[in-house]
Amino acid sequence: GPTRDVALAAFSSKLASSDPSAAVKWAESITDSASRQRELEMVAERWIAISSDDARAWIQAAALPEESKSRLLAIAPPPRNKD
Repeated sequence: GPTRDVALAAFSSKLASSDPSAAVKWAESITDSASRQRELEMVAERWIAISSDDARAWIQAAALPEESKSRLLAIAPPPRNKD
């Protein structure tokens, strides 16, 4: 319910800066769709700051609305060359 969603969002937020992939898993278990989307977008923004290439790959595959993906990808730096 709502109390569980609040706890999941708080835990996900705490993890986002140190382990964004784990934070995503916790955020995905939020039952309220609007809260889940908000939390996933926040995690993505923090992930971009930590590892933009990994964040970009996750964003492209994520179950987020296209407008959210576009906004997040626009703030991510361009992919680095893997030369």
